[in-house]
Amino acid sequence: MTQTAAPRVRGANSLQLRFMLVVFASATLLTLVVATVAYQLSQARALASGRSSVESLATAVEKTLAIGAYARDAVLLQEVAGGLVRNELVDVVAVVSADGSALVKVVRPGAVEQQGGTLLTRPLMSPFDAKESLGQLRIHLNDAKVRADADREAYTLAAAMAGQAALLAFVLYLVAARMVSSPIVRLASALRRMTPGSGERLDTPASHAHD
Repeated sequence: MTQTAAPRVRGANSLQLRFMLVVFASATLLTLVVATVAYQLSQARALASGRSSVESLATAVEKTLAIGAYARDAVLLQEVAGGLVRNELVDVVAVVSADGSALVKVVRPGAVEQQGGTLLTRPLMSPFDAKESLGQLRIHLNDAKVRADADREAYTLAAAMAGQAALLAFVLYLVAARMVSSPIVRLASALRRMTPGSGERLDTPASHAHD
């Protein structure tokens, strides 16, 4: 009579290796998803923040420019427009009259005026008659700088989120390895050492004696 061989139990390294690979693959996928979502959300928020900061500057000088447009004060308009282009998010500032003629136009040193860029406009109303339009404030944004700042902020946040996801996955791996895979490995090793039919019993850990 041929004796059936006992099923071979895989060693500890094989079980833990497979478990580690599964956790690593899951952590990598989670990290990529989290980093991608964080990058996109952060970039959109940073772009909106850059635009909002320039809009705040425009609001701050709007009344002063309206006075300059009303009085046709080229010196005042030049000073205010020059102050705006000192902001690195701004490329060009122009003030045009109601008939479309340019009252002042200032280009930031080193900037190249481009067509099709982001343009912010604000109507300039008379300081004495809110219904009378004096012209328009036009601000061309430095799109390259706005995008660069947004990308830098987005990359920073994405890296932080990816690091948190990786750390969480590592902690979960350590906990699961201690509470699941390691006990299974010890159980498999103990079963492999036992002689079939000997009546040997597995030792119950003291911490699980009452389970």
